[in-house]
Amino acid sequence: MLIIREENASFIRLDNTPLDVLNHIKDEFSFIIPQFQFKRKWGNNKNWNGKVVLLKRNKYLYSGLLETLMYFLKKNNYSFKLDISEPVEQLTTKNITDQLQKLPLNIQPHDYQLQSVTELLLRQRLLLVSPTASG
Repeated sequence: MLIIREENASFIRLDNTPLDVLNHIKDEFSFIIPQFQFKRKWGNNKNWNGKVVLLKRNKYLYSGLLETLMYFLKKNNYSFKLDISEPVEQLTTKNITDQLQKLPLNIQPHDYQLQSVTELLLRQRLLLVSPTASG
């Protein structure tokens, strides 16, 4: 049985993974860069095949891919156990909104700013794309 553990904030670790399952995961979480032969990395030694593999050292995968990995494992009927610690305090939208209202701010934030901060805190990992001067 495959065991998924939290290694650090960036990676999850796959333990007790059979080699055939590991190769299947490696194939699923890799891609070929279009027109890789024009990239500098290929031009220097011509040994690179243009493939980017997201599974590092056959056991580390970026933690942002956890949901995708779980979906992949369920779809292919692979048994796995999730060994990841949950945060002690569960955040809710109401708790976050109440805490933001208590902050002594000189300006009133816009609703989309509050929504972005709330979403960031609920997911605990998020990339916000915000145009210049949007606050």
